[in-house]
Order: sequence, then C-alpha cells, then structure tokens
Amino acid sequence: MALKVTENRGSSLDYLTIEPDDHSAGKDYPLIFLLHGFGADMRDLAGLCENIHRRGYVYICPNAPLQFQIGPGRIGYGWTPPRDEVTQEDLQRATELLEGFFREIQERYQVASGHSLLLGFSQGGAMTYRCGLTKPDLFAGLVILSGALRYPEQLKPVFHIWLKQVMR
Repeated sequence: MALKVTENRGSSLDYLTIEPDDHSAGKDYPLIFLLHGFGADMRDLAGLCENIHRRGYVYICPNAPLQFQIGPGRIGYGWTPPRDEVTQEDLQRATELLEGFFREIQERYQVASGHSLLLGFSQGGAMTYRCGLTKPDLFAGLVILSGALRYPEQLKPVFHIWLKQVMR
C-alpha cells in the first residue's frame, strides 16, 4: 500500500496532500495537519505519515510563507522570523494565515471542525500551540514536537477555555 503525494497551491499557502493509494473521494477521512520547523519545507514531515497510519487519514503539509537563506544556495522556510527577531505582530500574522488555511482545507475536504489533528515540529510546534489553543473548536488534538512557546502570557486566558472544552 503506497501513499499518494500531490503538491497543491491553496489561496494562501502551497502544501502537500498525502492520501492513501486507495483513497475514496466519498469516504470521510479525518485530517492531520503537519507544520514543519524553521528552515525546512512542506516535505520535511511527510515521511512521518506512513508511520502514523497508512489508510485512515488525509495528511496536509503546508509550506511556511517566509523564505530564508539557511546556507550557501539553500533556501528554507519559516512561519515567522527566527527566534530573536520574532515579534508579537509576526506571530499574529502567522496565526491568522494558518487559521484561514486550516478552514480552507477543512472545507475542501468537507471535514467538520474538531475532526482534525494538528502536529508541529520546532517552530511548527510553536504555531501548533498558538493555533490549537486559540481555536479549540478546530482540532480534536494537538501534537507538539520540540516546540517552544513565545509570549505565553497571550495564551494564558485561552488555555483555561481550551482545557475546559477538552475535559468535558
């Protein structure tokens, strides 16, 4: 059983869609969004998909919007500028961009809010905290791998709301 990988262009972000080879358009698949870390791209976490589950999900791997030269002749992407340069405004812009993207993809695949998971690594993990905790209606769960949280005081009020929702 192979996974089918296609490259797509959304209204705001490029992304990979990874579907089971026997994907049926009429079947209801939950989505798993995978957000890469700083300096990587949308292909970085695609290899995890076959190890999570080969048949039960559609995986969406968006490419971060900001380009950075990360070495001679090598371009990487980020959700925000690097650690020491990121501002609260950068985080807000990235959060709004991703929230719009999540809704666009959920609508495209006709997946109801709350039937998606959000996974992020490093800077993608930081965005997972920010997007997942501020919009608990969008995701059934969050997976953060090596993610840090910038300006956590901004999320403290919504964390309590999120916690109440998941504890029901």
